[in-house]
Amino acid sequence: MNNEITIQNNQISYAYIAGLLEGEGSFLISKEKQYRENKGRGPFYRPQISINMRDKIPLEFLTNAFPRTIYFHKTIFRVQYRTTQTIDIINKIFPYLTFKHDQAQTLLDLHKSKQESNN
Repeated sequence: MNNEITIQNNQISYAYIAGLLEGEGSFLISKEKQYRENKGRGPFYRPQISINMRDKIPLEFLTNAFPRTIYFHKTIFRVQYRTTQTIDIINKIFPYLTFKHDQAQTLLDLHKSKQESNN
């Protein structure tokens, strides 16, 4: 019985986070310069989720579920997720996405193609 409650609460949390990211967040592909990951072979691309808000409380909820530092600049709080953590978040919130479903799918496809090209 307690496991059912925990699962239900996770589902509610993931649904809330999906709504938060659809309303306030961005699903994007960032272009990075040479880095050790791509061994000096020109730019590479990585999936990213970014969210900026004036209210810190929703970001604390988000970072409680998916740990990350909340940055503050002037009047805006910001959280960014990259690569593996982005994919983990998308996999958990994907069933609850509505209008940013295609953007999330693009990031999943990018990650999958990078995995396949590394094998």
